[in-house]
Amino acid sequence: MKRIIFISLLIISFCLLAGCGSSRYSVVKKDGTSVISVGEPDFSEESSSYSFKDPDGNKVILNREEVQEIKEMKEK
Repeated sequence: MKRIIFISLLIISFCLLAGCGSSRYSVVKKDGTSVISVGEPDFSEESSSYSFKDPDGNKVILNREEVQEIKEMKEK
């Protein structure tokens, strides 16, 4: 019984720490607007575009020509 509780607590701790490890990035577009990315945006050579998820969990795809800058946001 103690072993089951220990393993359960270990799994819960791991999940909580994994959620804290996500970095956020600011993707600044050439029109001056910016979009927040949860995790580093993935670049596809095939489609010449960046894909990522926003804080609401929606998938965002931007063509390379639309992106001016991608920078990691500092945690306060």
